[in-house]
Amino acid sequence: MKNLEQTKEIAERMFNALQNDLKYVGEDCSQGALARGRVLQHAGYKADAAEQFELAIQLDEKNYDAWSRLILTSIGQNKPEKALDRAVQLAANAPDYAMQETTSDEVVSSFTLLGNALVLAGRNKDAIEAYTSAAKKCPKDTTSAARLAQLHLAAGNPAAAMDQAKVFKDNPRFADLSNILGLGAASPALLPEFNGRDLAQRIALDVHGRPLTIDGEARLAELSDDSAWCADIPELTI
Repeated sequence: MKNLEQTKEIAERMFNALQNDLKYVGEDCSQGALARGRVLQHAGYKADAAEQFELAIQLDEKNYDAWSRLILTSIGQNKPEKALDRAVQLAANAPDYAMQETTSDEVVSSFTLLGNALVLAGRNKDAIEAYTSAAKKCPKDTTSAARLAQLHLAAGNPAAAMDQAKVFKDNPRFADLSNILGLGAASPALLPEFNGRDLAQRIALDVHGRPLTIDGEARLAELSDDSAWCADIPELTI
């Protein structure tokens, strides 16, 4: 649960981001398509958002913000092949690019997005290489360190995971992971079991929002017809 001050900050940042996008939503250009995509992504219209991000790229292939948002949307739609294809292209064409998160000062580099897509595709060893490259290319991208920690936990290497803890300790997205690794520093036996499938699901849900549960099983919102089941606003921390 976020505290009151964090919640206020998130609300202010989202409001400012939407206000800025409102300036461009009617424009017939790449920036206008990007703005429409972001608004639709916030509202949970994933397919429509993806169409606008695709249009933004068609109008300007160097609109890397549109590339990054399309990758996130593809991950959130559980489309690993499309996400990976776009992520490979972004990392190749803009290796130094970093996306500014909407609700925090954190940034996410092109190689971290590539790592996320690789995890979704079940290629965890390759993902470790991508996250390691992200950490070297963009020290401000602390998400890469958190993802490395998660992968090391999944691989049964808690010591390597705890080595990453200090890098992302101030990243609000991974406060729970920091606390868990803090327990592990006292006793590795306190660390929970974690596997690659868990991480793929976590990455997908980071884009979707927080799912409720039905019969004790977490499921993606778009896959459920139960009216009692929903997800938070997408991109809440991205």
